[in-house]
Amino acid sequence: MKPNIFPLCASTKPHSISSGVRTATGVLAAGALAFVLALAFLVPVTANAAEILLRHGDGSPAWVEGALGPVALPPIPEELSDDYYEEAFLALNEGLQAALVENFGTTGGEQLDLVSMAVRHVGRVDVGTLAFRQTMSGLPVIGSGFRVRLDLDAGQILAIHGRVYPRSEAYSLRAISQIPFEDALARTLTELRAEADLLGEPELVFVGGQTELVLAYRVLASLSTSTAPEFLSIAATDGRFLGAEPTQLTAPPTGPGNSGGSGPTWPTINYKQSFRSHDASASSALPPYGPLLLCSTNVYFPIPGFLLLSNAPCTPDGSVARAHDHAIKTYRFFREKEGWKSYDGLSSPLISFANELIQDSQGQWKPMVNAYWDSQKKEMHYGDGDGSLLFDLTLGFDVTAHEISHGITQARNGLIYSKESGALNEAFSDIFAAAAEAWKDGGITADTFLIGEDVAGPLLGQALRYMHNPGLDGFSPDYYPDRLYPDPGCVPTGGSAGNDYCGVHHNSGIANLAFYLLVSGGQHPQGKTTVVVPGIGIDKARAIFFEAHGQLSPVSNFHAVRLATEQAAANLYDPATVDAVSKCWSAVGVNP
Repeated sequence: MKPNIFPLCASTKPHSISSGVRTATGVLAAGALAFVLALAFLVPVTANAAEILLRHGDGSPAWVEGALGPVALPPIPEELSDDYYEEAFLALNEGLQAALVENFGTTGGEQLDLVSMAVRHVGRVDVGTLAFRQTMSGLPVIGSGFRVRLDLDAGQILAIHGRVYPRSEAYSLRAISQIPFEDALARTLTELRAEADLLGEPELVFVGGQTELVLAYRVLASLSTSTAPEFLSIAATDGRFLGAEPTQLTAPPTGPGNSGGSGPTWPTINYKQSFRSHDASASSALPPYGPLLLCSTNVYFPIPGFLLLSNAPCTPDGSVARAHDHAIKTYRFFREKEGWKSYDGLSSPLISFANELIQDSQGQWKPMVNAYWDSQKKEMHYGDGDGSLLFDLTLGFDVTAHEISHGITQARNGLIYSKESGALNEAFSDIFAAAAEAWKDGGITADTFLIGEDVAGPLLGQALRYMHNPGLDGFSPDYYPDRLYPDPGCVPTGGSAGNDYCGVHHNSGIANLAFYLLVSGGQHPQGKTTVVVPGIGIDKARAIFFEAHGQLSPVSNFHAVRLATEQAAANLYDPATVDAVSKCWSAVGVNP
């Protein structure tokens, strides 16, 4: 008997499909984390021609469904191995390339990396979900990636959605004139009116997002106009600034110009999850030095049950103790409600740093007024606030749940942190934080749909964000046609003079409101539409959004999430629930 949900990979290396070319880059390997619980959608296979459900802004296909072509995986064994994964990967080559040629206008010679693969039993059918990244001339393509859905019993591709670029000789490195990195960096810094400290070596990549790919230098740097490190993308041909990507994903708004669904699956042997929490303002007097480790806890799962065993007494420092407790509770929420373990689904340690300090412009150390998920180190960081804008960030359970959710998004679908995909990255963190808080509180309360109500200082008001009425913060849109930075050519920038990576914190309000309406029912709070949404409750809404979350590609936009949540509702529930999901998106202006 096959298990209902299982990983099909024992390796962290991506497997590549190309015209005799195998690639495995460090950048892509970092994305190969979500091997477990990537849930699948089921669409009946018909003889109808493929249907394009969604297009990118340049007119190219973004979501295609139908009978897209035959594929065949080898029989799935009881014990999965890397050898089987490799064999399965190679078996997909011909059928997938043919489907891409037919529906996405590719050449059949694209270099594609298989990042993750999982199977779920939906109804009476085994459905596989595969996530792919793309390389061009051996270089990573930033702004690409797609999902493939398979009916394994019928041997048929059901859907492909995301972004794939046709291979072209124009992207051969021999055909592209490059300028030295130092010259390109100098032009970008002049454009940004900033200075930079480089924190790593530049690498060559292709940057997508528009019709054509651009050869670019990508480098981690600390800009004088920003308080946190960012990855800068700089055109290698002329030094144009192409955009920034943060390494610190924050909970508070920065302002413009400034598997799941199946419940717990207890293992058959003891299972351990570790939590470590530090005082970032104090340093250990003994190796490894650095921030002082004050709490170290292991969570064990004997059969059945849940047991905490502390390796060391926890601290009297309230901030560190709260961060530690919130991390354990957030872990339990995802583990018990969605079967997801830690941030990556692979039981990696959850590490927290409280009492974080930063240097001001005069070089003085002061409490950080923020909290963030470090996407490089896979850690959570909390400041003590300033008492005016924000209080101690560890006071908010939903802040912890929000930041850990950023880690889950990084591991599970890699939503790019800019433009619409970045707004959805933020929205899913708010949505999962609200669901986690309702779980902790034993049900919905007056605070469930307030994000950061326990940390908002008097300068902010009641909360950081208001999911039930996003405009209460004075800036967040609640209607898709009113979204900030709608131009697909928006260049994402951070820091005090940036555009919040093209509005990620505020445009998230659109999806937040859709989720709230799906949970509670009703109409748009400002009357911008007349759609009446039937509420389905937070448990069903959470399950739908979590399953849809596992189906997204790095470039998914609001319309892709509408399609994904509709399909998730069809997988999990009934036509009435699908109708409610459709209406929650129509109510906020995300129409078919």
